[in-house]
Amino acid sequence: MFNTRPDGSAEVPFERTAMIEQLRSREFDVLVVGGGITGCGIALDAATRGLCTALVERDDFASGTSSKSSKLVHGGLRYLQQGDVRLVYQALHERQRLLHNAPHLVQVLPFLNPSHAQAFDARRWPRERDVYNAAIEMLSVLSTYSRPQAQVFLWYCSSQTSLMSIASTVLLSTLQQPFSPEPAGCDGSIGEHERAQLVEHPVGYVLMLDENGKNFDVRDASLQREGYGTSEVLTRRIGGDAYRADLRLVRISKP
Repeated sequence: MFNTRPDGSAEVPFERTAMIEQLRSREFDVLVVGGGITGCGIALDAATRGLCTALVERDDFASGTSSKSSKLVHGGLRYLQQGDVRLVYQALHERQRLLHNAPHLVQVLPFLNPSHAQAFDARRWPRERDVYNAAIEMLSVLSTYSRPQAQVFLWYCSSQTSLMSIASTVLLSTLQQPFSPEPAGCDGSIGEHERAQLVEHPVGYVLMLDENGKNFDVRDASLQREGYGTSEVLTRRIGGDAYRADLRLVRISKP
């Protein structure tokens, strides 16, 4: 697979022997190994940038994992269970880019997620169900507002153990690090660690998580004392009757 003609006058025939001969005799700027969705995408990108590009595949195009695509541009919820939360973070960014750049190809698709009580014992099931719902709501907020140019910081108190199920396993790793490290952040104050993050990202969002929402105003005031303007984007209760928490997302900016 090539993006330039060998002598500027005729295209390389789409034949195996002819292409193997070109690989032997020509010099390429980029060689892509693998003809799945990722390899073909890289080859296309390189070719459109004017690079002489070759792609090699041991079987056939999209013969492996790419042939089994569900056509879903998902955020990778199951990868959270596997611990690959950085992949989820990247997938959410890519999903937003596709929604913005190709709205004619990518549309929001609602899902009905069954929750079977038989998977847990009678005592655990209500909490596990509500924790799952809370994680889904958190991912929804992240996918909507997280951008490379506007970082989202998580601010929660680590001593509020009821938040650990979603904060530590989902949000901490997804957002790479909390806004306030343990054990700071419980009194709503801003220390050197928080200041360093704010200096690096003067415009962005702070995602506040609290057991009952009582600390939200204190945290807003701390940000304002540091010279940051804050504007509330959303406030909601997540989870359910067996597990609940309060969430507030505020946009911050340095005048």
